[in-house]
Amino acid sequence: MRWIVGLDLTERSAGAITFARWFHQHLTDEHFLGAHIIEASARLQAYDIGEMSGRAALVARKMIADAGAAAAIPEVEVRAAEGAARALEELSHERSSVGIIVGRKAPRGERPLVALGRIARRLVRRAPTSLIVVPPDLSASDLGGPIVVATDLTESAARALHFARGIARETGLPLVVAHVVEVVDALQLYVPTLDFSSTRIEARARSEAAVDAWLRDHYVAPGPEITVALPDGPVFSGLSDVIEEHRPSLVVCGSRRLSATERLFLSSVGTELASRAPTAVAIIPFESDVAA
Repeated sequence: MRWIVGLDLTERSAGAITFARWFHQHLTDEHFLGAHIIEASARLQAYDIGEMSGRAALVARKMIADAGAAAAIPEVEVRAAEGAARALEELSHERSSVGIIVGRKAPRGERPLVALGRIARRLVRRAPTSLIVVPPDLSASDLGGPIVVATDLTESAARALHFARGIARETGLPLVVAHVVEVVDALQLYVPTLDFSSTRIEARARSEAAVDAWLRDHYVAPGPEITVALPDGPVFSGLSDVIEEHRPSLVVCGSRRLSATERLFLSSVGTELASRAPTAVAIIPFESDVAA
C-alpha cells in the first residue's frame, strides 16, 4: 500500500518525513511517495516550471536523505497546480494511496493563531482519504508508544478503530481505546457533593459497559494488547490527559464532514487534535463521506 507524503521543502515537513521513516521501519509493505506542489501564481509566470520542478525535486530528495528516510521515500513527484491541497488529493487518488501524510505549522507546545497551516487545514476539512498530520518537531525518540484511538462510540469512529487496530498489530504496539466520560460540571452547583460523586461513578460505569459493547459490536475483544481509557471530559481535555499518560506514537480518530455553517460553531475533535496534539494524528473519514 502507498502513502503520499506532502513536502513543502521547509522544516515544517521534517516531522512528516520522520514519521514516514518510522512507519516504513515497522510496516515494510507500506510504500511512500514524496510530493511537492508548486502552486501557480502570477509571480511564477516568468519562470520555467520544468526547471523549477527539477530544483524542487533535488531539494526534496536532499531533505529526505538528510533525515535518513531515502529507503522509506524512494520516489519524489513535483507538479504544478492551482491549489496544493486539491493536487495532493488528486495525486492520492491517481496512485490509489491509503492516505496522505503532512506536517502542520505549529511546533508542539505552542498555540499560535494559525496552528495547522493553510494546506493542512484544507485537507483536514475535506480530505476524502485517511490523513495523518504531524508536528514539525516530531523526532524518532517520540515514537514507540502505543496506538491510541479516540471514539465517541458512533459509526463514524468504527473505521478509525479498525485502522488503529491494524497499525497496532503491524507494529506490535499496544492499542488504547479512549472514550471521554462527560458529566455536566454545572451539576456541582445544584447537587450535594456526594450525589455528584455518585453521578460520576455511575457515568463511568455506564461508559465502561458501552465501550465494551461497542468493541464487541465491531468484533474487537479487549485483551492484554487492548486497554480502555475513560478520562473525564471535556473531550479535548480528556484526550490530552490520555496522550500525556501514554505518549502514543499515533492518535487515531474518526471524521465526520462538517458543513460550512457547522464549522462556524463547531470544531471537530480531529481538527483540535491535529492542531494541538504533541504527536501524529490520523483522521479516518467515515465510509459515507468517502462514498459521497
